[in-house]
Amino acid sequence: MSIVTRNGDGGITKTLDGRVVRKDDPLLEFLGTLDELNSFLGLAKHQLEAPEKEVVEKIQEILFKLGARAGYPEHYADMDEEIEWIERHIASLETGIELKGFVIPGATEASAFLDVCRTIVRRAERRIIPLLRNDERLLNSQIFLNRLSDFLFLMARTVESKGRM
Repeated sequence: MSIVTRNGDGGITKTLDGRVVRKDDPLLEFLGTLDELNSFLGLAKHQLEAPEKEVVEKIQEILFKLGARAGYPEHYADMDEEIEWIERHIASLETGIELKGFVIPGATEASAFLDVCRTIVRRAERRIIPLLRNDERLLNSQIFLNRLSDFLFLMARTVESKGRM
């Protein structure tokens, strides 16, 4: 199967639910940000060791669900389980980190990658807000992104505390 349609898209594309939208549509802006995040998480995980690496891979899988949920919310489950999962991980990391104010990113290469991912998550959260205005079913997707930002911040600090380069 070829990915080339030979239609010359003219700046439009189809969504999961079959709608034809412009490529600057808020949904595509959001999905593109998730794609960027997933790629940077792929870079970050190569700087990590177990168990952090496995957690990042799970997050990458969740991002595909999040994108499908945004593109076709009536056909994909809400993010309740994922929110509970990440909140458990946040609670676990919080027990081992003592924060003393603002953090300048880049103490280690691994933590710097995670901090870049965190900033992309924050952009994704901003990009979902216009979608949320039109479809409140995406509220838990926004909540998951908010928690993911917190989680990546804590994971970066955890990696720093372990002295991982």
